[in-house]
Amino acid sequence: MASPFDRIPREMNVLTPTGPQLLVIRDSRAASKVASQATAVARYRDKGDERPLLELGSSSITVDGRTYRLQLDTDTLDRLIEGSELHYELYAR
Repeated sequence: MASPFDRIPREMNVLTPTGPQLLVIRDSRAASKVASQATAVARYRDKGDERPLLELGSSSITVDGRTYRLQLDTDTLDRLIEGSELHYELYAR
C-alpha cells in the first residue's frame, strides 16, 4: 500500500530569515513545503508575482526537532534581490 509521505533523506537548501541553510530533510511533506517556497520565491523574483508567496502564508518546517521559518516576506526578498544575494540551488549536489 502506498504511503502518504516518505522518510527518504534529502539535502535541501532552505531559505530562512537568516539566509539559505543546507538541511537534511527526512520527510516528503517538509520537502514539498521547501520546494513550494523555492518556486514561489523564483516566481516573485522573475515575474513580480507575490500570489504564490501569499498562498503559502507563514510556513515553517521542523527538522530534527528544530523549527525553521521559511522566508516569505517580500520586503526581505526585495532586499536580497536588489543586492543580488538571492541565488541558491534547492537541492545540494
